[in-house]
Amino acid sequence: MSNHKFHYRCVDCGKDLPATEIRYLCPECQKLNTPELPPKGVLKVIYDYEMLKKSGEALKANLTTEDYFSLLPLQSNKSLPTLRVGKTPVYDFSNKELSNGLQLFIKDDSQNPTYSFKDRASAIVSAFAKEHGITTIAAASTGNAG
Repeated sequence: MSNHKFHYRCVDCGKDLPATEIRYLCPECQKLNTPELPPKGVLKVIYDYEMLKKSGEALKANLTTEDYFSLLPLQSNKSLPTLRVGKTPVYDFSNKELSNGLQLFIKDDSQNPTYSFKDRASAIVSAFAKEHGITTIAAASTGNAG
């Protein structure tokens, strides 16, 4: 796995790690973990915003036409599920007479397969797993995300 779109950063020690393999925890900070406490060394994804800024108009056009695919940690949009996820409608409920010009927009994610915005993340996770030969995905859920 090689990804130049982003790298990982440890939330505890701040160490940056390349996205050359699938990682969840900082190799150094995870040594301090115990079963009784929350995990140390959780990694967050950091995008190279300077590189993205330099890409300028070409990136902006790509983001619009490709629905931000170039920012995802995926190699091909063919890895995404065939179910239609995303591109759900936005409704404008603004009423200038009643709200003093306040704008109210509602994104209708009930149009997604499980009627939830969580389908977006699930689609990316399953596509990532498919591209990397991961055959088991576990999700903590109390509802339709599972």
